[in-house]
Amino acid sequence: MLELLELYGEIILLIALLWLLWTVCLSWLHASIKPKSIGQLSDQQLCEVFKVNADQLQTAKASNLITVHFDAHALITAIECETAITPP
Repeated sequence: MLELLELYGEIILLIALLWLLWTVCLSWLHASIKPKSIGQLSDQQLCEVFKVNADQLQTAKASNLITVHFDAHALITAIECETAITPP
C-alpha cells in the first residue's frame, strides 16, 4: 500500500514539474513575440470609419459616458453623450 502511495506522489510531482516547465516555456515564447504597432487615426479617418460627422465625434471625445446604438447590420444609428456632474 505504501508503494502505491509513493508511486502516486511521484506521478503528481512529475505532472507538476512538467506543468511548471510548460508554463515557463510559454511565458518565454510569448515575451519574445512583439505586438504589432497600430498607428494613430486622425479625426477624419475616425469619422469615415464609423460614419459619424465631426461634431458628433468631438462631442463624444469630450464626454465621460457614451452610449452607442446600433441597427441589425451593426451600423451606428445614434450616439448619446453625457458629461459626469461633479458634486460640489
